[in-house]
Amino acid sequence: MLEVREKNLDRREWYSDTDRDFVCIYHKDDFFEGGIGLLTFTGLKAPDEVETAQGKLCIADKGYQWLELAPKNKNFVLTVMFRDDKIFQHYVDITRENVVNDDGDAVFYDLFLDVVFNEKGMAGIIDTEELKEAYETGVISSKDVDIANKAADEVVEFYKNNRAGLEEKLYEYRNLVSITNMLFEHQDKEYGNFTAKLIPNLQRERFIGIRSPEYKKIVKEIGKDPVIPQFLSSLPHKYHEENCLHVALINKIKDYDECVEALEAFIPYIDNWAVNDGINPTCFKKHRGELIEKIRVWLSSEAPYTRRCAMKLLMANYLDEDFKPEYLELPADLRSDDYYVNMMTAWLFAEALVKQWDTAITYIEDGRLDPWTHNKAIQKACESFRITDEQKTYLKTLKVTIDKKTNKNK
Repeated sequence: MLEVREKNLDRREWYSDTDRDFVCIYHKDDFFEGGIGLLTFTGLKAPDEVETAQGKLCIADKGYQWLELAPKNKNFVLTVMFRDDKIFQHYVDITRENVVNDDGDAVFYDLFLDVVFNEKGMAGIIDTEELKEAYETGVISSKDVDIANKAADEVVEFYKNNRAGLEEKLYEYRNLVSITNMLFEHQDKEYGNFTAKLIPNLQRERFIGIRSPEYKKIVKEIGKDPVIPQFLSSLPHKYHEENCLHVALINKIKDYDECVEALEAFIPYIDNWAVNDGINPTCFKKHRGELIEKIRVWLSSEAPYTRRCAMKLLMANYLDEDFKPEYLELPADLRSDDYYVNMMTAWLFAEALVKQWDTAITYIEDGRLDPWTHNKAIQKACESFRITDEQKTYLKTLKVTIDKKTNKNK
C-alpha cells in the first residue's frame, strides 16, 4: 500500500548500525543550508544492488560512501554515492518537507518521485507512475503533486546549469563531514563515559570519547586542509569533541584579527567548562595590548561562558610579565549566580595569589569577592604547591563563614 513515508538521513529504514557508520553536521554557506550526513558502509554482508535500465547497479558495499544533503526549506534530499573516492550516482528524493535539526540530522517525507543522475550526468525522473497512483488513491493531494513535479523540474534544471560547480562543492562537503568521521576513528568509548561524568550538563550521546593527546594527531592529519574554514563556520557542532577540535584549530590561527573573529563566532556555542578552558591562542601573546580591550568587553557580557572565556584568557596572558594591578579589578567586581563563572573567578585569584601575591592578597583581605568565591579562591590557593606554608596559614585565617540562605558573611 502506498503511503507518504518518513525517512531518515542516516537511512536507518534500510541499513542497521552494524551496516554503516553515520555522522552529520549542520552547515550554512552561500551555496547550501541544512543537514549534511555521511554514511560509510563498513559491515554489509553482501553488496546492495538495484535494477536500472542499464542492468544491475551496486549502490552500497564495503568502503562505499553516501553523502546526504537535506536542504532547509526545500523539497528534495540529495544522495551522492561514492565508490573508490569517485561519484558514480546522484539520487534525489523529492519530498513534501525536510525537518532539519540543529545538529544536521534530518527526517523527510517522501513524495514518491525521484531524480537520478548517472556518472555521465544523464538525468531521469523516475517513479512517475507511483506519484500518479498515490494521487488517484487519495494518498497525496493535488498540491503534493504540484510540489513534486515542480521540485523535480527545478532539480533537473539546476543540474543542467551547475553540474561542474556542484560536484566540486559535493567533494568539499564530503571532506567537511569527513573531519567528524575522523574523530570517530580516534574513539575510546570508555573515555567517553568518563568524560560525560565530568560534564554532567551534556547528554552522553554528545560524546565520542577522545583522549587529549589524540587531538594533536588529528590536527596534524588535517594539516592545512582547505576545508578547515568550512568546519569552523559549521556551527553549532553536534559532538563535544568537535568543539574541542574547533578550539585546537582556533589556537593555531596565526593572524590576530582572524583569530579574534573566529573566537567571537565560536564563543556563543561554548556549552561547558572543558571546551572553554582549552582556549588560549598562541598569537595572543604578541597582541596583549589589543586583547585586553576585547577581554574587557567579554567580561561585561551576561553570557556565562563569554565571561569565563575572558577570565581564562586574562589568567593565561596577564599574570606574569605583562601584569598590572588594575587587571584584577575586572573580575573582582563581577557578580554572578553561575557556578562556572564563580569557579573561574576563584581559579583566577588563586593563580594571582601564586604569581602576584602582594597585589592579590589585598583583594582577599578587603573581601572584594563574593563570600563563596572568596573561600573557594583561598581553598584552591592552599591546594597549590607554589604557595608557601606561611602563606597558606595566613590565607586560612581570612576564610569567612557564609550564611547559606543569603550567601553573605555571617
